[in-house]
Amino acid sequence: MANTTGNRYRGGWQIIIKDRSICYHCKQEGLKPENKYCPNCGFPQNGTDQEQRKFIIDFRKKKSAIREAKTMVERGRNFLFIVAFLNFISFIGGGTVVLIIGGIISSIYVGLAFWSIRKPFPALLTGLIFYGVLNLFFGILAPMFLLSGIIWKIAIVVALLFALYSVKDIEKLQKETTL
Repeated sequence: MANTTGNRYRGGWQIIIKDRSICYHCKQEGLKPENKYCPNCGFPQNGTDQEQRKFIIDFRKKKSAIREAKTMVERGRNFLFIVAFLNFISFIGGGTVVLIIGGIISSIYVGLAFWSIRKPFPALLTGLIFYGVLNLFFGILAPMFLLSGIIWKIAIVVALLFALYSVKDIEKLQKETTL
């Protein structure tokens, strides 16, 4: 374990590095005195106190942004489950064939929601496109369908769009944050 500490003082954090061969941030060993930055994480091991504090603050901000973006992706996934449920109950009472069609469509949404755990961007994008195409199809069959539940429809589209945007944020921030 590295022999490094971060002590709190009145003006903020003071970073005390007792062993300069071990990175304060990622604990990689074998750093050379001529290396200003850790080759693994980019921490300014031999930089100024201000550079070190800025690195730590920026890293924490990125980690926080990743957590927030993951929350948005989870909300998008939850909206796929909500769409599956609302879709299924809307087909109840229409006969056996209608119920089977509703079950198939709902199963697609549930499948997309589970797929979004592993591959969020393609799953959420497919869910958004499927939702739009399905609404257009039913809107052509019954034009009043487009207006019924318009607030829910807008909320679902907005939630899925935010989730898609958040997936891209996560990818970008994870590239910048190597740990």
